[in-house]
Amino acid sequence: MGVFAGRLAQAMYPLALLLILQRRFSGVSAAGAVVSAFTFAVAICGPMWGRLIDRRGPAVLAVASAAAPISIGTLALAARHGSTVELWVVTLLAGALQPPVSSVLRSLISTTFGDAEVRTAAYSVDSISTEVCFILGPAVVGLCASAASPAAALLIGAALTPLGASVFLAGAQGSLQSSGQQPNGDSASASDTPTVSRRPVWVICALAFVQFLAVGMVEVGAVARAAELGSAATAGGLLAVWALGSVGGGLVQSLAGWRASMRTQYAVLSLSCAAGFAVLAVAPDFLVLAPLMFLAGLAVAPTAALAAGLVSQNVPTAWRTEAFTWMNSASAVGGSAGYLAAGTVAQQLGARAVLLAAATLPLIAAIGAKALPAGSRPAAEATETRPH
Repeated sequence: MGVFAGRLAQAMYPLALLLILQRRFSGVSAAGAVVSAFTFAVAICGPMWGRLIDRRGPAVLAVASAAAPISIGTLALAARHGSTVELWVVTLLAGALQPPVSSVLRSLISTTFGDAEVRTAAYSVDSISTEVCFILGPAVVGLCASAASPAAALLIGAALTPLGASVFLAGAQGSLQSSGQQPNGDSASASDTPTVSRRPVWVICALAFVQFLAVGMVEVGAVARAAELGSAATAGGLLAVWALGSVGGGLVQSLAGWRASMRTQYAVLSLSCAAGFAVLAVAPDFLVLAPLMFLAGLAVAPTAALAAGLVSQNVPTAWRTEAFTWMNSASAVGGSAGYLAAGTVAQQLGARAVLLAAATLPLIAAIGAKALPAGSRPAAEATETRPH
């Protein structure tokens, strides 16, 4: 529940901030630029927090979680009353201070579950939790904006961050101690060889960037396609159906056991994403597009879960929190780039061109999966020894 609360806050911040700034700037262009800066700061500074947590233990997470709400509260004030320079400085600072709760959880999963099949199922559940948060987050912001103001949503998120971190740390303290997340000799040795210098991390991050570049393009393309079909008001429903499809795919993955290697699984799921995204372009009306959105989402969460599993299998325990933050950052930057690229393509060539372009990206990821370590073993056979 603690991680869920922290993720819900992360899902609330961008929309709440956008609504506040839209009123200030009387438009979405400048407001969107500030929100992008916030997201960029989160992505850039996340690995720094992950590295500190690997070296110093989860106490770093507690410090970051205590500082984050102060920065968000200051951001709420700057968004309403600060100068433009003050707003930009506080925005970057608030983004930089967001704690990587998800990365700590994924690192904990990697060392708690020795059997790779069980571990992949746990990552599937984790991906489902993320999807649910990004469905609920905007809905909570909408309710707050209607009942009070967007600033109220920002402050609620600020309260959820330290609350979630406290609940998570209290509940996982014993597991963190036994899994090597406390500062020790292994953690200190992580400074000798930076995580980002390891080839598997680069490959997984590159694949995550490509996959979420496609996801961002599909989200924008679906909204643009709904508008072309004269059903602009249904765009939110389409994205909800898409997210439900991803949740459904994650549930199936958590229950099913694959015999193929994780590298093969990743390639197959990437091809499934490509096929699902491509068929969206041929939907003649909303009644066809809606169920196709569900089908197109089925492989999204499983692909993300496999990426987490690949990090777990190919990065030493002492470096995993940082490695997961690098993967998260690559995904976030890819998604943001997808929104930007899709908007340009949709304006020039239409929504169908966006969806077809998005479909080519998982094909690239499927080919790129060949660069993953050959040692990614069948889930049913792989095991991992817990650190002492």
